[in-house]
Amino acid sequence: SASTLGDTGATSKNTLVVGAGENFNQAGTDGCGVANNGADNAQDVIGFSSRGPTADNRIKPDLMAPGTHIYGGTSQDPGYNGSGVCDQFRPPGQTLYAWSSGTSHATPAVAGAAALLRQWFLNQNSPAPSPAMTKAYLMNTATWMIGSGANDTLPSNNQGMGRLNLARSFDSVSRILIDQTRTFDNTGETHVIGGSIVDSTKPFRVTLAWTDAPGATIGNSWVNNLDLEVAVDGGSGPVLYRGNNFNNNQSQSGGAADGRNNVES
Repeated sequence: SASTLGDTGATSKNTLVVGAGENFNQAGTDGCGVANNGADNAQDVIGFSSRGPTADNRIKPDLMAPGTHIYGGTSQDPGYNGSGVCDQFRPPGQTLYAWSSGTSHATPAVAGAAALLRQWFLNQNSPAPSPAMTKAYLMNTATWMIGSGANDTLPSNNQGMGRLNLARSFDSVSRILIDQTRTFDNTGETHVIGGSIVDSTKPFRVTLAWTDAPGATIGNSWVNNLDLEVAVDGGSGPVLYRGNNFNNNQSQSGGAADGRNNVES
């Protein structure tokens, strides 16, 4: 249900906070009690996934990844007893793999994606992405989830910006990337980027993220406020779209600026 994030790590401004969607793996009920109906649609948010908002009404989680009926390698330490793992060994008759469900599985999937993204930047002879760039990039390429517990307006306290999508992250679409090369020294400063949309039949995505300075632990935690604005001129004059002002998964024009969240799309 709403506002079930709990600990401070799950409400942190600058980390990637991950919720759990369903896997598609019809292999019976696991030791966590998740049956096949909890792993039958990758568009669904699983019921045990915590929801935002945070206490100061920021949007969390940021991203989703599958978190049900997940196979993983078991520890080969002699002291491993499967404590905290739903099925110590699965399938039976071997000791190399376990089976489990939880946001503890969705989270390392996104951590692995962040590592792959870092290596991809290096492979392109680019500097390693900052934490804010990593967050912006993965959230920018996420897929809107439209199943049970989802199908809501982005960014949402059920799914953030949606499910991790590395196929989109590593496709050949042209991108403009600006990472820590522009400093704002005073209130009211702006940074403008211009360009052309070469194919209006394809989605156009823009994301701004920054690592915010440490803030209050009680009350509102944000310190700095950057606002994303995108003006699109289709020939009849520019139409203004503000960050995080969506209707389902599509930006809508107008609306108020977001003064709380340090990721805007």
